[in-house]
Amino acid sequence: MSMIPHEATARAARPGLYERLRDWLSPEGPWLWLIYLPLYGMNWFWVAPEASDIGISLLALPIFLVIYVKGHAAVRAGPEAVPWIASLIIVAFTLGVATNGNWSVIVVYAFALAGALRPQRVALYTVGAIIAAVLAFSLGFGIHFAQWVTGLFFGLIVFVANFFSAELTAKNAALAASQGEVRIMAAAAERERIARDLHDLLGHTLTVVAVKADLAARLVDIDPARARVEMQELQVTARTALADIRSAVTGMRRVVLGAELAQARNALAAVDTTLAVSGPDAVLPADVENTLAMLLREGATNVVRHARASRCEVTIDVEPDAVRFVLADDGVGGEIREGNGLAGMRARVAAAGGTLAVKGGEGTRIEAVLPLEARA
Repeated sequence: MSMIPHEATARAARPGLYERLRDWLSPEGPWLWLIYLPLYGMNWFWVAPEASDIGISLLALPIFLVIYVKGHAAVRAGPEAVPWIASLIIVAFTLGVATNGNWSVIVVYAFALAGALRPQRVALYTVGAIIAAVLAFSLGFGIHFAQWVTGLFFGLIVFVANFFSAELTAKNAALAASQGEVRIMAAAAERERIARDLHDLLGHTLTVVAVKADLAARLVDIDPARARVEMQELQVTARTALADIRSAVTGMRRVVLGAELAQARNALAAVDTTLAVSGPDAVLPADVENTLAMLLREGATNVVRHARASRCEVTIDVEPDAVRFVLADDGVGGEIREGNGLAGMRARVAAAGGTLAVKGGEGTRIEAVLPLEARA
């Protein structure tokens, strides 16, 4: 029985301040970005607002909040968010006519929602319509160019940022989904292979062991010499079975790199990148193979996220005392920036006693050399 008082348990289970505010402060939610809304009153530093300006603005604020939150929730559904974006534009234009507030701030929120729309063509059509509407409204009502140009400038910056952020999020989601599917398929295939290997290796061998053990037991009193021969053959059969099991286990360790290759091919195909693999079908030490598998995973992930490549090549050369691993793509390349992924790759290779070289330019090339310990 627990000796902890009920009150202490209730206090421990009560979420802290961060947990209560996490949803409000998350960049993925709508609330954090409302910190820019006070810029609506920026004009009032130069032009004193009238009572009607303040009153209409305060009445419009709840309407804006409802439309913005609803639009943010619907933006992942694509075209279903377009009416909410149009409603934001209407609110902005209404404030532009009825008050002297900085109505272009509301337009920037419309640009932000448009950038997150998917598919891409819906986002592009929507931002084109917003630009046309802002130009028509500003020119038609004689709005000072400084106000609507500023709104379009910052709106387009926010649109581009959200457009590519949504694209990266979609790619990451597709990558995670494909990785999950590959893991499931690889696990199922591995279970089937292990079952086949165990059946083929042990089924026959254990049957022979059982038959010879029964025969030796019957002959031990009748024909001791023949029983001794059967027991010796039983020892040979058992040792052979043990060697076969060790060989099978070695094959199971090789699946690590094979599964990563299958996973990388599936993930790269999701971004229209083909994967070519070349190298001997050699048995590698488990630690070396695990290191290569992790290098392949990190390198392929970088290609999916950043390279925009059409082809990726993986080459594995096994030399007498080392294995050379090369992953190269024909993507954008450019200057190499040391991030967490590359730092992790260097640390992993260094821990294995190897070297790692990364080159940019026309595409990216990752080359690792790992030593092979001499084996008897």
